Amino acid sequence: MMHTRFLHILLGSLLVWLVTNHQAQAQIRPINANMVFTPPYTLSLSDYTSATSQKLRINLQLNDLTSPPRLVKLRFTIQGAGVTIRTQESFLQSNQVQAITLTAGIPLQLSGLNEALRQYFNPANLEVLGIDRNQFLRSKRLPSGIYRWQLEVLDFQRMVPLNNVQTSAQTIWMVLNQPPLVNIPQNNQKLRATDYGTQNVIFQWLNRSASSPNSAFSIQYQVFLYELFEPQGPIGDPMSAPRTLLYSNPTPLTNPTLIYNNTFPALTPGKRYIFQVQAQDVLGRDLFENNGFSQIVVFQYGDECVAPAQLKASVLNTQSVKLIWQGSSFHTGYRIRYRAMNGNDPWAEVTSQFTDYIVDGLQPDTEYEFEIGSVCGTLQGQKWSRSTAKTNAPNNEDFVCGVPAGTYDLTNETPLEILNEKEEFLAGGYRVKVRRAQGSNGQFTGVGVASIPVGRFKVKFKVSFKDIFINADKRMLQGNIQVVRNKWKAMALAEEKEVDEWKITEDGKVQILKDGRWTTFTPTGGADYLLVDAKTQKKLFVDRNGKPDIPLEDRDYSKYTPEQIIEEIKKLKEEADDAIADGRWGDALKLLDKAAELAERIPGAAKELKEALEKLFEELGSLIEEALGVLKATSKKRKEQLNAKNKFDFDSYSKLRKEVLKEDKDKNLIINSNSQVPTKQEVVKNSVNPSLFPTVSHAKMSGTDKAKELEERVQEDKALKIEIELERIRYDQLITYLENPSKFGDLLRKVKKSVERLGVSILDDVLNNNVDGVKEKIQKEVKKIVDDLVREFYDKQQKQK
Repeated sequence: MMHTRFLHILLGSLLVWLVTNHQAQAQIRPINANMVFTPPYTLSLSDYTSATSQKLRINLQLNDLTSPPRLVKLRFTIQGAGVTIRTQESFLQSNQVQAITLTAGIPLQLSGLNEALRQYFNPANLEVLGIDRNQFLRSKRLPSGIYRWQLEVLDFQRMVPLNNVQTSAQTIWMVLNQPPLVNIPQNNQKLRATDYGTQNVIFQWLNRSASSPNSAFSIQYQVFLYELFEPQGPIGDPMSAPRTLLYSNPTPLTNPTLIYNNTFPALTPGKRYIFQVQAQDVLGRDLFENNGFSQIVVFQYGDECVAPAQLKASVLNTQSVKLIWQGSSFHTGYRIRYRAMNGNDPWAEVTSQFTDYIVDGLQPDTEYEFEIGSVCGTLQGQKWSRSTAKTNAPNNEDFVCGVPAGTYDLTNETPLEILNEKEEFLAGGYRVKVRRAQGSNGQFTGVGVASIPVGRFKVKFKVSFKDIFINADKRMLQGNIQVVRNKWKAMALAEEKEVDEWKITEDGKVQILKDGRWTTFTPTGGADYLLVDAKTQKKLFVDRNGKPDIPLEDRDYSKYTPEQIIEEIKKLKEEADDAIADGRWGDALKLLDKAAELAERIPGAAKELKEALEKLFEELGSLIEEALGVLKATSKKRKEQLNAKNKFDFDSYSKLRKEVLKEDKDKNLIINSNSQVPTKQEVVKNSVNPSLFPTVSHAKMSGTDKAKELEERVQEDKALKIEIELERIRYDQLITYLENPSKFGDLLRKVKKSVERLGVSILDDVLNNNVDGVKEKIQKEVKKIVDDLVREFYDKQQKQK
């Protein structure tokens, strides 16, 4: 027993000695080695031994100071993500290995600058396990993951390890950052084109490398915006469409947001674009998947400023053609151009805010071509609608100089509600452009400009009209148009007469000093005169009736009452309007300056205005109620007229539609997916029946006359039903104001604010108890408020559909 116990103790002690001796030898090795990595940690091994980056540094030191210099070689092993990369044994056994010499006590550092290190990362000298070697050789990149780098320092001849491998190892997270993610705009999104000219588009992307070990390093961005070329409409695969680079930032961005405003190249409404952003390392290192490129985002910038549709040219007489077309809700105006056909004449161009226009001043018996282009805010449409028409030949037997030949439709006796500045109306064969007008319900007084034939030419004359009647077609049915003398032209042609001195008496008569005597000046021979002061050379124009035109600087307003000053301010503003229309900008400025000066000299008038308005506001409720009654009656009559037109002949429509489809068998009519042929009961509804009318027009059909006729019938009926819907909303709103006290109170407050803004323009009517004038202005304000509400309500309805 004693012998056995002694043997166990001896064996245990021997085992302890062997383990301890082995651990000591494992910890004490002749060479210290360690690896130092410089982030970011890329996946490309060549980055770690690049002569410029020095991302990996090897520190070696021979600790045995008694040892002679030793020759060593290295073995690398990289393990992680199921992959093992290590130095090939065949390379280590070959004579191609460049020896590394270590001197005792002197540290040695190796980096990409040393071929002795670079040789170990030559792909030909590496063994690749876990991935396809050929794939690795092509990409020279490892998969993303956590890798353990192990370094062994081997004796050059005996290949035994000389360092502690465990203490030399390093673990690093080698990863490529995710590229940015574009989140604004979204793919296939239609952006709003702000006011068609004031672009303000926000591009924004997400930095997806925030949690990456490389996130601490600087990132910059490069954006790319391409315009797609799609002349035939959107292509199913936008990446296959031709494109042009519209914008790329000249200097890198550091903020993941780009506000694309008017300082950038313009975007065209209706076109599609491709947006992409690339993240870049500031030092140019490959730190991102997909080379840093985000996903591609395709978006459309608003809607195209499409050309007007259904342009029709109707000949009125020998010199005029009426154009009618269908606009879009995006249109804010139209460009109209025309010229004689079969010639080289340049286009004559005018503009309009309405969907009809009468072109006058044309040559008789001449064929013209007409084109209409759209305007959307500050953007001009690139396409035109075209039509042609030939003016009537003159009838020499019936021709009277100065009177355009032709017959006119005078049957419509519906009065025009409001006549605004710059609108036009027809008086016989003449077109009158309004400068100023007042009145309502067909009865108007004002001034304008008319083109009147004089011999073979047309001359523009200033005209006046008083209490004329104009119908809803803007044609004068009753009254007279009078030509007004142009004072400035008369001055230019007036006969000059030099006098010693001239003056104007208090009763407005002109007196002259000649040969020491003052006498009243009376023009002779129906001529206009320009009196010239012999000393001062100051001039005074006196017309053929003896009425002087007092120079602005000589007019005396010191004795004027507030009412007279207000009236004079109105006259000065009218004179300024005429001066602007004649192109006399300097005269217009002087007149407006004098009007402003007079306005500052009537503080009492402001008080009277306030008192008068307060008195008016006491009666405002009844005046508004009266205005609502008038508008209600007008709306009711208009509804009846529209409903009378709303007669849809179902049988003839079905017959025509079948004929069109029969003519065009090889093409289909594109309609709603749920479309069915409507019943007669469905057709009589006031709203547009979606199953009756195509959502896409008949553009895909052949251009036969019957197809065009069908298209016109569809569009006309749609336009009529939209007008019926607007009038229905208007009538219902008027009823609501009349029957709902709360809504009537809202309207009262709105009209009160509008009246306060009118200021001086309503003061004259209030002070002079011009009830009709006050009612007219209030009716205008009520109508404007109701019209705005109708349009707002209708637009909301359309968006909800």
